[in-house]
Amino acid sequence: MAKGFDTKEKAKIRKSLLEEGREAFVQNGLRKTNVASLTSAVGIAQGSFYLFFPSKEGLYFEVIEEEEAKIKKTLQDEFLDQPLTREVFKTFLIRGLTLISDNSIIQQLLQGDDFLRLTKKLSSEKLQQHAENDVFALTPFLEKWGKQGNLNEVRPEILTAILRSFFLMTLHRKEIGTDVFDVTIERLAELYADGLVKEETND
Repeated sequence: MAKGFDTKEKAKIRKSLLEEGREAFVQNGLRKTNVASLTSAVGIAQGSFYLFFPSKEGLYFEVIEEEEAKIKKTLQDEFLDQPLTREVFKTFLIRGLTLISDNSIIQQLLQGDDFLRLTKKLSSEKLQQHAENDVFALTPFLEKWGKQGNLNEVRPEILTAILRSFFLMTLHRKEIGTDVFDVTIERLAELYADGLVKEETND
């Protein structure tokens, strides 16, 4: 418990640290962001930071989780109620990759050395929980689409890995070629959809 702060104050300070942290991480990265600047911006003593987060890496991890939660909610809002077809799945993949590509802090995590620094600082239990949350986020889609019986793969851990492999394509825009990246992604999304989604054909 954070001594010296009531419940309302603690909630406000925690929210402010997340907001200031997100801005600082986007501008400076994890390595160059320091606790002193964050607490100064929020108006608390530097030592009080550790009443809210165990380290700046812990704060960074929660910022990332908040951003990922926003993306997952957007995908659920836009696609969860749609019947599963290959075209819907293809659009789902492309939309997810676009949301990730447009998110500056997630791009920073993926493209710099912040991910390595983060994994070194966080416990294996914390990282495992994060992976399980990824699977859990896919559960509503599996429950909804699985009832239709037209998924070729229903194991959540495999589907999560497949989706992650597609979304990580954003890391390789230069290697793929910036001039052909969008077309390549569209073709890959079609291949993923064709391989994972069964559709009845009328001969």
